[in-house]
Amino acid sequence: MRQLLYNALFLAGIFGAVTSVSPTPRLYSGCTYLRRKIYCYGGVDRADAGIQADRLMTMDDFYYLDISGNFAVSNASSAWVEINAEGGLQPEPNAFYSMGKISENNTIVISGGLGRNDRTLLVNPTIAYNVITNTWFTMSGNSGNQVYAAANAQESNNSLYIWGGVSDAATGYGFQDYEPDMRILDLIADQWRRVDLYARIPTRVYHTSTLGNDQRSIYFIGGQAQTYVTAENGTSYYEKTLAPMNSILVFDTSTSMWATRNTTGITPSSRLWHTAELKPNTNEIVVYGGAIMLPNSTEPAEDFCYVLDTTSMSWTIINLNKDEGAGIRSDHSAVFLEDSTLMFIMFGMNENADGRADVQVLNTDSWQWVQNYEGPGPLPNDNQDESGSGSSGLSGGAIAGIVIGVVATIVIIVGALFFIRLQRRRRQQSSHHVINNNSNMSPPRYSNDIKMENEIQPFNVATTLSIQQQAQYYPTAQGLAPPPAQHYAIAQSDGRLSPISSRTRVAGTTTTIETNTIPSPQQQRLVGETSSPQRLSVEIDSPKPDGSHQEQQNVLRMTLSPVKPDGSG
Repeated sequence: MRQLLYNALFLAGIFGAVTSVSPTPRLYSGCTYLRRKIYCYGGVDRADAGIQADRLMTMDDFYYLDISGNFAVSNASSAWVEINAEGGLQPEPNAFYSMGKISENNTIVISGGLGRNDRTLLVNPTIAYNVITNTWFTMSGNSGNQVYAAANAQESNNSLYIWGGVSDAATGYGFQDYEPDMRILDLIADQWRRVDLYARIPTRVYHTSTLGNDQRSIYFIGGQAQTYVTAENGTSYYEKTLAPMNSILVFDTSTSMWATRNTTGITPSSRLWHTAELKPNTNEIVVYGGAIMLPNSTEPAEDFCYVLDTTSMSWTIINLNKDEGAGIRSDHSAVFLEDSTLMFIMFGMNENADGRADVQVLNTDSWQWVQNYEGPGPLPNDNQDESGSGSSGLSGGAIAGIVIGVVATIVIIVGALFFIRLQRRRRQQSSHHVINNNSNMSPPRYSNDIKMENEIQPFNVATTLSIQQQAQYYPTAQGLAPPPAQHYAIAQSDGRLSPISSRTRVAGTTTTIETNTIPSPQQQRLVGETSSPQRLSVEIDSPKPDGSHQEQQNVLRMTLSPVKPDGSG
């Protein structure tokens, strides 16, 4: 029975601490794994698949999924916790950005992106979040033009590496430019530097980047390649094609050298909007989902799961049932857990162009979809207030959840202690005469009376004085009897005792009892206010020869077609 009560207390503490939510379906968001939580930010609202590309709304919501405990995977989509960061600096709505993590610093970095999808630049092009302090802070923004559709950032040698992407009207520019160079953020100096791309290698968008098991090789897989060509009539333009999957572009962070490596095996169809994640402690990259490019549109790839062995550079197709688990999917997110074969797949769009909000877990050893997930447990000395669960960063629902959880926990504790004490007294009654403390004649019981029977309490003057006037009763043959009356006296100069009233104030013997209120940890916390940054709004378009400005066009192009430098198709 006692073990059952302990289990009840444990569960009440867990589920009473936070309020879980169900994020809306989304595309082009970013997710990363850190400290046994999966963090996902922003993306494009895709609840209605019929929304036009230029009207898609980017979001600024931020969630984590705690994967330390056990749960049914079917319930995971409603187990997210919304993060409300502390301080005045908050991230802007965003999608198609580059996300990376700095594990040693417990920090997540977001750079570039589409922003609000309203032809304006981001106020802070590179921003970082500390999962311990639950705060955002800015990092160096001198990386050049703001780009979107670049690959995720990879950490190596105390630096973050980002390659690819495009700058155009969607991000507030009056031109279109594809980023050719490797941009490197030095995490110690907080400064950017660049490494030139070989002229013969086309730039890319909508591709993936994966840091190899050697911690220095970054593999860029798939995406849309942009080759700058010149026609016979002298006109130059970008020729857009899907990058081949049988030739993998590799960047060595130790030498800053580029290389292409040819592959063998069953080659995946060329794709974009896929994921490519390194299986921990192996040389295998798991590529999942993606979309193929048709003449005037895109559609999800039907061959949706492959493994690339980076030692032999060979592809292996994984034949999964498209009607199970995540199935055919694009525009999604995927992460591996540390030292685990389990890969989490979240959000995105299915083969019917429906937005998804579910969470699926794939065992990459057995290639089976997991139904019941078993977590590794919380980290030692894990801070329960991290990631937005502190009082100053909670939403109203989370606060209500905490209040209800605390009240429920107190009720359970009191009930458990009462039950245990009652059982102990019943056992004692069989061999001992016990004073009936529930008698109407008994003095009232206070919370400080609930102690272990053999507990030795230190002498406390304030406590002793506070109970002097309480009536005490003693067992007799006739039952409980009050104590004999107490008489008070004061010694005279000749040694005789002179009776006095118990309420008489004796000079020089007045005792003052002070009550100190100890503030709670929440009251002791100092919360600093930070002014919200002013938002920069930039509207830039290309002027016509007569000085007028051309009409703004749709900015998020789902239809992929060649674009010439003069803006024509």
